[in-house]
Amino acid sequence: MQNSSRGTGLKRALVSAAAFLLLVTSAAALAQGRDTRNNPVEVEDFTPVTDEMLLNPAPENWMAWRNGYASWGHSYLDQINTENVGDLELVWSWAIAPGTSQLQPLVYDGTMYVYNPPDIVQALNAANGDLIWEYRRQLPEGVGGGLGTSGAMRNLAIYEDKIILATTDAWLVALNAVTGAVEWESQVGNREQGYVYTSGPIIVNGKIIQGGTGCSRFHEENCYITAHSADSGEELWRTFTIAREGEEGGDTWGDLPNMLRGGGDSWIPCSYDPELDLLYCGVAQAKPWVPESRGLTREDAALYTNSVLALDPEDGSIVWYHQYTPGEANDLDEVYESVLVDVDGRPTLFEIGKHGILWNLDRETGEFLRYKELSYQNVISDIDEDGNVTYTDESLAGIDVSAFVCPSTAGGHDWHAMAYNPDVNALYIPLSQTCMTITGREVEFVEGGGGSAASRQFHEAPDSDGLLGKLVAIDVDTLDVIWSHEQRASYLTSPLSTAGGLIFAGDLDRYARAYDATNGDVLWETRLTTSVQGFPVTYAVDGRQYVAIPVGLGGGSPRNVPASVSPDVRHPNTGNAVFVFALPEGE
Repeated sequence: MQNSSRGTGLKRALVSAAAFLLLVTSAAALAQGRDTRNNPVEVEDFTPVTDEMLLNPAPENWMAWRNGYASWGHSYLDQINTENVGDLELVWSWAIAPGTSQLQPLVYDGTMYVYNPPDIVQALNAANGDLIWEYRRQLPEGVGGGLGTSGAMRNLAIYEDKIILATTDAWLVALNAVTGAVEWESQVGNREQGYVYTSGPIIVNGKIIQGGTGCSRFHEENCYITAHSADSGEELWRTFTIAREGEEGGDTWGDLPNMLRGGGDSWIPCSYDPELDLLYCGVAQAKPWVPESRGLTREDAALYTNSVLALDPEDGSIVWYHQYTPGEANDLDEVYESVLVDVDGRPTLFEIGKHGILWNLDRETGEFLRYKELSYQNVISDIDEDGNVTYTDESLAGIDVSAFVCPSTAGGHDWHAMAYNPDVNALYIPLSQTCMTITGREVEFVEGGGGSAASRQFHEAPDSDGLLGKLVAIDVDTLDVIWSHEQRASYLTSPLSTAGGLIFAGDLDRYARAYDATNGDVLWETRLTTSVQGFPVTYAVDGRQYVAIPVGLGGGSPRNVPASVSPDVRHPNTGNAVFVFALPEGE
């Protein structure tokens, strides 16, 4: 089977009126909305956000996932730099509601928009932390609570005068960015069937691009990526991420009917190349995790799981795809961010998943170019010149049959995205150094059955010396390691890269640090109230640069692995918040 294919026969984008009931309601008819008790003021002098502003964002803002379509996680602000970062001081902080928190603040024109679990959005004065308005969604009973692996919402989106929220019960909600009032609501998935959102959208040419998740259970309608009108919430297209019977790739699921094809979640936001006019969206593993549990073998590729899809944003059709790990058997997702970087003038993308292998593809054609192994793994024995993988026998578990697998489901690399610094021409990648014993279980092949269907026990990776956390800088041209940090505590943030020559990152042991982007020297550190988790950002208000660092709790690997592997790394089990730092006034 070919891992990459040009899009003939792959036009599967659907506007699916029958798939789910689409509900679009005017703000006047909504019973819920902003909490007026906590809305004393409105955002002043608001300028609507245009497509051009999203294409060329101003350095003082952080107004999209990873600060732009290329998913670099980089800021061109340089007021805070390698010479003065040691003078950073706390200027304000804000408590976030309890629950799973993997926050990326959104900052536009002096206002910070933050997500609180479950489905609370607040607008804050980004210079001093004053509350401007607050919105609280009324969720169905039992939805969105606790510290489980779901319930997080990693990002919000902004367009025109709207803040776009993807909710924990699989709706999209547009809030007025000035007042917090609801403009429209649109139901996308059925929460009673398990569909949820854990990341928000990106906005491309007035379209809300949103990946779905919660696809572990067996249902006739499989997982999907959708596009919606930013004006009304109307669904414009729906592309299924599971190849269906009778379509190209459908035979890679053996003889399983559509209803028994689980997984294919797209739970990390897509990237976008405006010159090629292509979206790049990751797709997660097949479910249940172990092939025998899902009624297949590892030779059944199960398209389009563990792939990147290049989609036409106009209609959602698949222009090309590349499946990194066909038939994947150990919950080692390859769903993560595509970082778009030109190499020697060639448009390419980089992706790294739980296998800890950095993949490099041509982003125009999907052609496999090269790879680099960055963490210990025993799953793949060979990768040929076309990117086809050969698996080891030792890494295949079965029903009631265990396998010792490295990495564990913590990765390698997990949900906290890598960053790219164009000045150093380097990628900065957080990694986890753990392994696991995984055992498959039998499932019911009925509607509503399925699930993960495996148990896991976690271990330190061989030769790790108990150092579970790793942060590595990789030269984009050569894929050589520029520098690497290894430590006991797992990294739980995405790196933040800046034009000041800095990389900010935080860990389970409550430390937030600033590293020299060129050599990895630690130039500043502080210890915060609980584990540092989420997506640090930087922005400027009235010429002063700020760095916002979230702390948070809840969520899955690599957080849940240290509970058994490094119980000595302890932190409070309360305290979600965002801490904002700046240089002293006048410096």
